[in-house]
Amino acid sequence: MTKMSENKHLRILSFFLLLLILTVHIYPESTWAAEMTDIRVGLEALYKNKSSVMIYNSNIALGFCVGNRYSAELELESATGFSFTPDKGTYYEDQNNYPTFAKAMSICGMYELGGATAFPEYAGTGCWKCCVTASSYNTLAGSDMKDMVRDLKKKEPNAYLVRISGQNTTLLIDGEQAGAYPQIKALNPTNNIYSLNLGTRSYRGRIEIGRYNGSSTLTAVNIINIESYLLGVVTSEMNHTWHKEALKAQAVCSRSFAYQRAGFGADSNLKNPYNIEDTTASQVYKGVGAETPESLEAVTSTTKQIVMSGGKPIDAFFFSTSGGATDEIMDIWGVKSGVYRGVFDIYEKNPEKKPWMYDFTAEEVSKKLADAGYDVGKVRSIEPTILTQSGRVYRCRIKGDKKTVTLSGTKIRSIFDFSDTKFRVITGGRDDDIVYAVGEDTNSSLKLKDSYVITSSGTVRLSDNKEQYILITDGNLYNVPSSLPDPGVFRFIGMGWGHGVGMSQSGAEGMASEGYDYGQIIAFYFNEAEIGTY
Repeated sequence: MTKMSENKHLRILSFFLLLLILTVHIYPESTWAAEMTDIRVGLEALYKNKSSVMIYNSNIALGFCVGNRYSAELELESATGFSFTPDKGTYYEDQNNYPTFAKAMSICGMYELGGATAFPEYAGTGCWKCCVTASSYNTLAGSDMKDMVRDLKKKEPNAYLVRISGQNTTLLIDGEQAGAYPQIKALNPTNNIYSLNLGTRSYRGRIEIGRYNGSSTLTAVNIINIESYLLGVVTSEMNHTWHKEALKAQAVCSRSFAYQRAGFGADSNLKNPYNIEDTTASQVYKGVGAETPESLEAVTSTTKQIVMSGGKPIDAFFFSTSGGATDEIMDIWGVKSGVYRGVFDIYEKNPEKKPWMYDFTAEEVSKKLADAGYDVGKVRSIEPTILTQSGRVYRCRIKGDKKTVTLSGTKIRSIFDFSDTKFRVITGGRDDDIVYAVGEDTNSSLKLKDSYVITSSGTVRLSDNKEQYILITDGNLYNVPSSLPDPGVFRFIGMGWGHGVGMSQSGAEGMASEGYDYGQIIAFYFNEAEIGTY
């Protein structure tokens, strides 16, 4: 390269740097923003396996987390926000390493003088490279920049390469070379909250977007302080109008679950990006939009409190509605624990999920089973064979004219989209349920329609006007229909919503309404448990 051409390149390079300064500001110093209580939450509900993810903030910081410490390296500005897409193109990569984004941008500018299209690429902490598109490489090779061309080596499509595009900036992130993905932080507050707007939802903390496990699509992860996270959980899981003591119980249980399952950790992990997600598979989390004054009070008034047993934290499982009784964890998940014992849920007087009833013809049942991979032919009978202590179906035998299958209650729940496994099956054409009246001297049986019930208004004769009746039995509730299904129809009649282990949210609300505080609620649902702090 001649002295004259060097001076020309330097003048043009100065122009590129001036233009860069107008839109990209190097972070003056590393800032350590992450506390040691950050967790990682997979945003699977809306931002998993996406062809693109958009962050609509106009000013963001981009940085990396090492040893659970976040260091912001640079600021980016784009009035239109920033799009993240999987980059599946072929590039020629400059083999030199550059210490800053600005230096890599300046080298890209020099490649562009030769007619190439080039992007800066993050390849590790303090390591930036330049990538020239394969389509423009030949143009560059034919220019007078042969010295620079010699520094380029073909880079095959990368299963971890992500492109970030803004109004005046495009850069590449090579997650495989870097061993991590960058984390994005909001620089300007919205309604006094520093949050990142992903369109449908906004989130406190930081957002990481990557092609984890070499996926062809993107998934977003929220890196957030556990207490801030809970603000978007409590009233996503429980109605914000419910009693404050029930909401506090929910906050403590949700914190316990996150503490146990997520683990404190903020660093990027290409193979295992998170341990909990924002759906019912873990616990529902909807970000800033789900925060309420009630969730703020519940979280701040119980800060750092978790459920413990024997001095050790527990998961503190919870669910919506027990339908009269919770279950032992052994009966549901086959795990030994003295903490999760079944209790008669006498406080669940206004359940979130009311008792339910569904009728299916034999043909409808057969089709649902066949669609799920169980072609039994025309169904002849459905019989729950093993029940848990609370009456949930553990095993169910289904006989068809082709074959007989035995399925778990959980599988039946999934196939028919039931809210719980606490159900019975009534076959049309058989006798209706019989109520047994137990007296001191005699036992007798009678039909529902011949029965009476004592209410606050007096004695009322049961009739067919009601769909079903709820009976209090020994340590449980039991629902029976007021009429029989038609012949050839299978009626599933049940109660509850959820897995049945731990705290019933409806029961917690009932207890709170009767004057119990959140500590007493937790003590009722979790055996030999106490509230401690992490």
